[in-house]
Amino acid sequence: MADAAVDRLARQVTVTGIARSQFVEFRFALGDPDLTVDLVMPPHAFAQFCAREQAEVCMADAAVAAAFRALDRG
Repeated sequence: MADAAVDRLARQVTVTGIARSQFVEFRFALGDPDLTVDLVMPPHAFAQFCAREQAEVCMADAAVAAAFRALDRG
């Protein structure tokens, strides 16, 4: 029963930065946007994480969005 309740919680990812031009820094919130965990992943793992969690992805600001767009995700 608890798993079904967790499955219904909103998931949000906020990209907060790009580290060394090769890692995505982000905050992940499950249900409560005030309770987050900070994570760092390579771009491919980040994309897989967001898809698996079916998370809404947001950018912290315009500079982060530009750096994210420029990131080599190959």
